[in-house]
Amino acid sequence: MKAIAAMALAKPLTTHEILGAGIGVGTCVLLLGITRTIRLVIRYTPYPVIKGIQVGTGIKLMTKAADLVKLHPQWGGAQWRWFDNYEWALLSFVLVFALYRHPRFPTALLLFLGGLLLALLRVYAVPPADGPDRIAVPSAGFHYPRPDVPAWSDITTGFVTAGLGQLPLTLLNSGIAVCALAAELFPERSVTIESVTISVGLMNVVGCLFGSIPYCHGSGGLAGQYRFGARTEVSILVLGLFKLVLGVVFGASLVALLKVFPSSILGVLLFMSGAELAMAGRRYSIHLTPPLTPETEADRTRDFCVMVVTAGLLIGFSNDAVGFIGGLVVSWLFHMYPRVFRTLTLVNPTPPATAPDASGSPRLSGPPSYGSTAANSDECEAASPSTDDIATVGAHKPT
Repeated sequence: MKAIAAMALAKPLTTHEILGAGIGVGTCVLLLGITRTIRLVIRYTPYPVIKGIQVGTGIKLMTKAADLVKLHPQWGGAQWRWFDNYEWALLSFVLVFALYRHPRFPTALLLFLGGLLLALLRVYAVPPADGPDRIAVPSAGFHYPRPDVPAWSDITTGFVTAGLGQLPLTLLNSGIAVCALAAELFPERSVTIESVTISVGLMNVVGCLFGSIPYCHGSGGLAGQYRFGARTEVSILVLGLFKLVLGVVFGASLVALLKVFPSSILGVLLFMSGAELAMAGRRYSIHLTPPLTPETEADRTRDFCVMVVTAGLLIGFSNDAVGFIGGLVVSWLFHMYPRVFRTLTLVNPTPPATAPDASGSPRLSGPPSYGSTAANSDECEAASPSTDDIATVGAHKPT
């Protein structure tokens, strides 16, 4: 929920207003899933636009990962940080790609445990001279969430201020993009957009009533889980159980440990998640199956252009909605061009070409041409997606 987080930092919003924004977004997404209205968004979203959202989101994750690594740019020297530096980032990067063709190997778990060990050593080690006197040590206890219901005014203020901007991002990245990626990664399993949106809505409505921050599914998280070996729901169950135990036992005292977790290792993990998500763009069109004809080649070129425009706008403006709308406009223009071109040439026919005959008098050089013959019109029509294609491509499973 990065839009809510950005507005919370910019305004700033109170805790209850942030919770209200999450409740408002969750309620809207929940209603769209229950009433199946979300299927209208899927139906009229061209497939290349979905791929553009995935590619743009993946590249944004990769740039954020690079920013994490650059937080402590040290290659040795007096200011070198032994627990977080470029050396750890380089070692993690090499390890990830050395085992890239072995996704079942628990690379992410190995890196996480290594980073956790460094963080624990940092917490219990003697602090540097220019650092804080002591980093807080996690303390065990019994912590549990308590109901924290925001007032109606907090809900309306939070939703209007931050929730409205977050709503389209949640529908695009946590709904449409997640379902498209799941269909590509697990074609043998059935994932519906209704189940995804209902789950997002429920966990925000219920969670925010107990003080949880707003959160949602993400195509980047799914790509990262898949990249590092997860193939079933067991990985999510184990992760969730692990987080629940840590939260109940240590509570907020874990924050100090998380703050010193090496950003160099975390950045590499995030980079790989973004790369895996961006690579979903390799299947950018529904016209990639053989045979290759001039018509399908033209379709592929247009679909690739739509995907690139969508991703570029998303990255440039740091807004999923801008990329989505821009991709829709370009896709619509490509779709309408053959029809508009044919209509204009029929209304304003091109004058027939003439050439002088043997006597020097001009004569017709061939049959009258009106800018586009019937055959050419059919080719233009075939080279662009039909209205039915545009309506159904959002739910199409790539081959």
